[in-house]
Amino acid sequence: MDEKFHQFSLATRISHLLTTVLLAALYLTGVRLAWFGGSSPFFPTDSLLDQLLPTGQVYWWHAASGVLLVACGIFYLSGLVLSRQTDRMTALFTDRRRDYRKKLFYIVILAIVAVSVISGVTLYMGLYEGAPGHTIMNRLHHYAAVLLAVFILAHLIDVLFGKDSRLNTIFLGVRNQQFFKVRRFVLSTVAAIVIGVALWVTIDSTTALECRKLTEQVHIVGKIEGSIWDQADSLRLTLARGANFESGVSEVTLKSFHNGQNIFFLVQWDDPDRSCNRRLLKSDTGWVRRVSEYLDLFGESIYSEDQLALSFHRRRGGCAATCHVRRPKKMGLHYTDGDTVDVWQWRAVSTNPIGRADDGWWAAYRNDSLGGRHLDNLASGGYFSNFNRDWQQPYFLPVHPSGRGWIDPRSEYVTPYFFADDNFAVGDEVPGVIVTPFIGDRGDVRARGRWFDGRWTVEFTRPIRTGSSFDIELRGEFYLGIALFDNAASKHAFHLRPVRVVVR
Repeated sequence: MDEKFHQFSLATRISHLLTTVLLAALYLTGVRLAWFGGSSPFFPTDSLLDQLLPTGQVYWWHAASGVLLVACGIFYLSGLVLSRQTDRMTALFTDRRRDYRKKLFYIVILAIVAVSVISGVTLYMGLYEGAPGHTIMNRLHHYAAVLLAVFILAHLIDVLFGKDSRLNTIFLGVRNQQFFKVRRFVLSTVAAIVIGVALWVTIDSTTALECRKLTEQVHIVGKIEGSIWDQADSLRLTLARGANFESGVSEVTLKSFHNGQNIFFLVQWDDPDRSCNRRLLKSDTGWVRRVSEYLDLFGESIYSEDQLALSFHRRRGGCAATCHVRRPKKMGLHYTDGDTVDVWQWRAVSTNPIGRADDGWWAAYRNDSLGGRHLDNLASGGYFSNFNRDWQQPYFLPVHPSGRGWIDPRSEYVTPYFFADDNFAVGDEVPGVIVTPFIGDRGDVRARGRWFDGRWTVEFTRPIRTGSSFDIELRGEFYLGIALFDNAASKHAFHLRPVRVVVR
């Protein structure tokens, strides 16, 4: 082998060092995300591996590591071109002295890298079509990562022990006169920065939704009435990694407009089942809350309810910036670096009967239980559990067990629980949630959802400016994130890139 193949420039050595570090970062964050996004963790929680893997803004770091790795590759290739050493690459395929198996080896590596980058960008940007598209891209990304790890290991063995290799020459070999050339190094660095920034701007770009002023009246009833929603700008989004959705994926239609005083949103998505499963069960030993037999850190995903959350951000970070993966006793928490994120959460059982969404907000980290989650004015009514933990019995009973899926204490069809009047049979169920009107800040958001023919339609409205320090004024431009819960307490489908809402 030509001696020059064992003489490496400073740029080449830096490229190999950065590649090693960035690949380690990609695999560590990738394993964490695969564990976080799977239907169940594939290694035990609180295990040594769980404690060693990164936590926090893992989605952001995984994407950033991928972009930096591509930039590192551009830096290396630019250096070869500028130094007229492209034969280092071409010789891998054209040099007849090289074994054809080694040539095939490097072709496969390049193909795997291309698949990894394309599938990763597609997943991050949500460019796939529905559940089948997400499944294909997710598996391509997963298997490409596994195969790449195998080939990297084989490459290391070849570098360390191959007949044409010399130990440590990449990092500690002889420095020749071409070791460091300022002009070449600077131009290679500029090329890497330009390509890296262009790639990041592309994958982190946002989709715009125009919120125009319309003057027709809208009744918040959870279904499209009249023609006003036909005039509103519309956007389709694909959300992924939620519990109970097909392959974890759901497609959402989003519309918005304002009338100068109030802003309106409409969200629609397919759901074959209307989930209102927060119930209490009468067992042989008395009343109990219906819960799944096996619960992971994501919590309930059988005896829960359908939910929809909208988060409003002043800055463009969206879910990737506020989601902190794997906190103590939690799969993840939302909190910010000090900014306020306005959050509206509609629930099929807990808020829909009173025509409201729960108005809350995220801020800086509070504790390991709530993260940065706050609710506007906790003493303002709302929904409560119908289960008295002290007495192990319901607070209220419906007059008939086939009644609605929630308890409204104001209704004539419910009665306070008295043991003597409990004539329910073992196996009977009663609603597990008490619903009362919100008062004050927490009730600023009116919302109503309607499930019909396998599809939810939910309408929201709120004054553009409420005067509350915990609410964002919805003027100009802001960023919107959407999360869907299909009969799940916390494992929701989401999108990484926020929607940029432009209020005209």
